[in-house]
Amino acid sequence: MPLLDHFRSPAADKAPWTSIGTFWVTAIVRSLNRRLPDDGFRAFAHVYLGPMVEADVAEFEYDSGIGDRENSDGGLAVATRVVPAPVLTFSPHYPDEVEVQIRDTKKGMTLVAAIEIVSPSNKDREETRAKLVSKCIGYLQIGVGVVLVDPVTNRSANLHNLLMSELCGKKLPRLPDTPTYVSSYRPVGQDGDHTLEVWPYEAPVGHSIPSVPLPLRRGPSVMVDLEGTYLEALADNGFPPSS
Repeated sequence: MPLLDHFRSPAADKAPWTSIGTFWVTAIVRSLNRRLPDDGFRAFAHVYLGPMVEADVAEFEYDSGIGDRENSDGGLAVATRVVPAPVLTFSPHYPDEVEVQIRDTKKGMTLVAAIEIVSPSNKDREETRAKLVSKCIGYLQIGVGVVLVDPVTNRSANLHNLLMSELCGKKLPRLPDTPTYVSSYRPVGQDGDHTLEVWPYEAPVGHSIPSVPLPLRRGPSVMVDLEGTYLEALADNGFPPSS
């Protein structure tokens, strides 16, 4: 089954990307938990789609003073400190997080690897691209293995190439600037020498999705069946096998 373009018709008309991404993460978690070493490693889903702030404006009240207020019984209520009006108000942009986290349940749920499935909001502006790249760098700095899966076709930025630029300048060859790809990163440190092993692959629409290794911090690497889990996500969203 080739990778479909979930951001244009006809695939975009059958199911929203938010549903595809959520079911894909679930399928990856199920698959990994059958493959991970049976010594405390476990995969978990972490999905955050859009803002979660639900406070109504009417919940907030701004006043100019601080003092005691009379309660319904005629007595004085506890003194209330009234918050001043905000200095600045604007509409923030909260990028999606569609992630599989692998944790070591025998070592305090320590994060040992992460799979990032890119959403359009991760690529639509410079600051959100930089945020995801910085997140990946933060994981790699502490020895956490990372897999980056980018199926987004309606944004052209290549986050793997941006990550390589941040880590090593322009010394290493890049992937072609195609919007869809998969890549895996394994940080290795020994005797003060730090290296990064990288598996970058193109994943163009209309072709099968390559499997990649998922390196576990202080553990082995496990192959991630991106194609098989993607097929499960499609089936769960009503796509026929011949899509």
